[in-house]
Amino acid sequence: MNSKKVGIITINDYNYGNRLQNYALQQAVRDIGREPESIYFNDVSKKYYLSRSKSCIHRFVKFFTPIAIIRKKNERCFRPAQRAFDKFTEEYISSKTIKIKRHKEINKAVNCGEYYCFLAGSDQIWNPKFAGNDYYFLTFAEDRQKKSYAASIGFKDVPESVQDKWEEYWNSFEEITVREESAAKIIDRLTGKKPKVVLDPTLLVEKKIWDTLSDEADVPMELEGTINKNYIFMFFIGDIPEEAEKYKNDNNYTVVDISDERGTTRQKVGPIEFVKLVRNAQMILTDSYHCLVFAVIYQKKYKAYQRNSIGLESMTSRMEELFNITGLGYVMESEEYEDVNKRLESKRKESYKILRQMIE
Repeated sequence: MNSKKVGIITINDYNYGNRLQNYALQQAVRDIGREPESIYFNDVSKKYYLSRSKSCIHRFVKFFTPIAIIRKKNERCFRPAQRAFDKFTEEYISSKTIKIKRHKEINKAVNCGEYYCFLAGSDQIWNPKFAGNDYYFLTFAEDRQKKSYAASIGFKDVPESVQDKWEEYWNSFEEITVREESAAKIIDRLTGKKPKVVLDPTLLVEKKIWDTLSDEADVPMELEGTINKNYIFMFFIGDIPEEAEKYKNDNNYTVVDISDERGTTRQKVGPIEFVKLVRNAQMILTDSYHCLVFAVIYQKKYKAYQRNSIGLESMTSRMEELFNITGLGYVMESEEYEDVNKRLESKRKESYKILRQMIE
């Protein structure tokens, strides 16, 4: 196949880690000599919105509600922070969006002949809770085009109701790599394939990529004075632990907290500004996997916490995989990262080699 294009199939979400891993994988593919293009599926089918409902009552109401009304309500939930994320995607990621009204039309919607191959990943593309749609398994592509890089499941197992179908999907892949050992074990048990565990794309690229990107940050006016001082950066997706709250109430510390997704500061912090806030911080407090990743990239003191909020999944498997690779733990009280850097560089070379072999 003469095409140099590689289609990256990933979730397009208003989430810092999601957008930054997408950017990083694109940069790695481009560095290898291929032309990356992220393909986003905008699922506007009734089937999709019904699947997002947990209760029978919600599904019944949505079944008789026009799609336009459902979509408008969903978009309102994200509107405050949308602009910064949409601007980042538009300016920094080569992408196109395919609108899905009927799932049977997906195969026609993607012109597979334009691409050398497709990469499913990274992030939680196979998470059965909020992803796991058929197109994330590259069902529209030829088997020889199906590959994954650092795909994540995010659960210790997948529901029995989808195991047979997912087994069939995974068996059709030419090559699978995953982000966590737990995902590798699931796929191995169901298919007999032994996926390689590789670095998250944010760790795959060199630090200078993030330096160059964060130099372009448009930090909110109210934080301009703060980021030139010693401050603690706090970012929690779940409830803020009592121990972390104490830092905010102690006058000896300056704390930048963007945990409140409805907060005025958070709404002005896009993916680039997020990296800049980690880069300039003295210490990081977080329950976010990717926030922890950037703390490691920038060799920060940190305290990582398990996410225990009701309705939100734990980050345990992702964080522990990072700890296994780096030799770190939930608390890093120094900036002595020499051994960590050696471990990461070894895994980076291994992961980069695997990606190169898949798409070259």
